[in-house]
Amino acid sequence: MEHLTGAYGVIEAKLANGNWALGERYSVVDPYLAVFYRWGMRMSIDMPKSFPNWTCHARRIEARPAVQRALEQENISLWR
Repeated sequence: MEHLTGAYGVIEAKLANGNWALGERYSVVDPYLAVFYRWGMRMSIDMPKSFPNWTCHARRIEARPAVQRALEQENISLWR
């Protein structure tokens, strides 16, 4: 868990520099970060409290129509 939260901390710091993983441009990296965010939630990590920048990123990802369709088709949520 120590290594995981350390790696998650690196992601959190990177997301402080812009709206998306690579700055101001959406990229293929962003949906992957949503997967890892969801895994953190499923492992009972308090993602909103521990990683607020990443939580904002997850909300931006979730707002994208394609992501909404995928989440609905899979019947999953980023938040549980």
